[in-house]
Amino acid sequence: MMKIAVLLLAILQLCAINAFGQGIDLLTKNATRGNAEAQFELGTKYATGDGVKTDKQKAIYWMRKSAEQDNAEAQYNMGLIYHDGLGVSPDQEQAFAWTKKSAENGFAKSQYNIGVSYAKGYGVSKNIKQAIYWYKKSAAQGHIDAQYNLGLLYYAGKGVPVDKKKAFAWFEKSAQQGSSDGQYNLGSMYAAGNGVEHDGDQALAWYRKSANQGNSTAEFVVGNIYFSGHGVPVDKKKGIYWLQKSAEQGNDGAEYGLGMLYYIGNGVTIDKKKALYWIKKSAAKNNSDAQLVLGLLYLTGDGLAADKKQAKIWISRSAAKGNDNAKAALIKYHLTP
Repeated sequence: MMKIAVLLLAILQLCAINAFGQGIDLLTKNATRGNAEAQFELGTKYATGDGVKTDKQKAIYWMRKSAEQDNAEAQYNMGLIYHDGLGVSPDQEQAFAWTKKSAENGFAKSQYNIGVSYAKGYGVSKNIKQAIYWYKKSAAQGHIDAQYNLGLLYYAGKGVPVDKKKAFAWFEKSAQQGSSDGQYNLGSMYAAGNGVEHDGDQALAWYRKSANQGNSTAEFVVGNIYFSGHGVPVDKKKGIYWLQKSAEQGNDGAEYGLGMLYYIGNGVTIDKKKALYWIKKSAAKNNSDAQLVLGLLYLTGDGLAADKKQAKIWISRSAAKGNDNAKAALIKYHLTP
């Protein structure tokens, strides 16, 4: 019985291999006969090594064949190939041309990319009106980044009149689809009553959605909300948790805030070593408050060796960024030339 089962398994495996090979052969025949879908699929298989040996040139050959027959997704891929230089020399004009063909054929990703090209001047002269035109086409098909970008443009009044309500509406569409930046901006608009009626609960809810996706700015804001008890009961444990997450992602405000909490022992045990670690990280990112504090720590030798030269460097950097307390410190401690 066991031998029969093993033999049956071997036969099934052999049949599967033969069928798979025949599948590639049939796909190649159909592609050679000019079937655009087969050409696209074959190009994809050569690009990914799915059932065939990876071959960039064959991938490009078949993808181009399909694109030349107006396959919108193949045209989109040709745009990416030329944009990123995948098997060809990078060529932004070619990238734009193929992506535009795809966009005109209604492919949402291409419409978004064309919008970005017009906004940034990639392979074409900058044209914010055209950027908005293509963003709208893409956004209408539910493209999350196109929706978010439209929100930014309406918020700032770039290429369109400032319209906070429209900005809110587009941010909301992107946020509901999971855009962490859209969720953060929605939270900010609810918090400020900007384009929508102020609603602290909604603000925190959207900030939290964004923070839960790892948006470091949202994590920083949520941390501050819990730590200060702004609209919620004070919860320093939650505040520290979110500030720590934000700081670990490199948010300079969170790094500075966490450093100061360790320095004064607010919500955590005083730890000068940790305080200095976070303050230094923040100062290196040009946070002027962190630069001032680091300079003062060098000046007093608190937690590190006193060094007046380093004190002057860091306080001067803070002052150069417009920090009035740093400007006053340069005078008070005779650190000016």
